[in-house]
Amino acid sequence: MESLNDFFVSIRKYVLDDLGVNALINNRFYGHHISTLTNPVFPTATYEILAGVPSAAGITEDFEMNISAYSEISYDEASDVYTKVMQRLNNAIIPTRISIYAQRTATTFYEPTGRLFTVVGRVRVVRIP
Repeated sequence: MESLNDFFVSIRKYVLDDLGVNALINNRFYGHHISTLTNPVFPTATYEILAGVPSAAGITEDFEMNISAYSEISYDEASDVYTKVMQRLNNAIIPTRISIYAQRTATTFYEPTGRLFTVVGRVRVVRIP
């Protein structure tokens, strides 16, 4: 059975295998909230599980995950990173029995104190453990 850590590694590897994504964020795609990173370099992207629920038979697991992109330069840069990551993930079927579907329109905001532009969206992940 695949562990949660294997799941994180699979998602990260799948996204970063895309040359367009990697060109923008250079391996900076983390399975943590941005607040847990020490001195992050921007632009960057993160993914974090919000909830995970096994099905009735324990055959599948459904997760909701936030996909977030951050920039210190501009909304456009954060949006470009988010768009590339989502293009890679949306309707993806990752070889380790993971399917991903976009759920909501992205939300954008600006944090004036830290001067951080952010784009956040949510995906549904179906995993067969």
